Amino acid sequence: MELIITTPENLRFEVETAVSRALAKQQPQQSLVLEPQKQYAYSIKEAAQHFHVSPVTLQSWKNTGFVKYSQHSRKLIIDLPGTLELLGTKKRRA
Repeated sequence: MELIITTPENLRFEVETAVSRALAKQQPQQSLVLEPQKQYAYSIKEAAQHFHVSPVTLQSWKNTGFVKYSQHSRKLIIDLPGTLELLGTKKRRA
């Protein structure tokens, strides 16, 4: 092993050049396309898949007030972030 005596500035320069060379050799990574988070689910089945539970469990949560939803005739709209917030705080829907 060889001992090299250098100044801090010279050492910083050598490290920076070595790092820039190593980064230049790397292949450019493909940019990841992030899907926007879903805000609403339009069925019990869809919401159950989102929360990784069975539809029966989600229906039970809905009946006890842990699911934030609105219903217009037979159309059900479940607010996914609102439901997650209610589940985290364990408060019932008013």
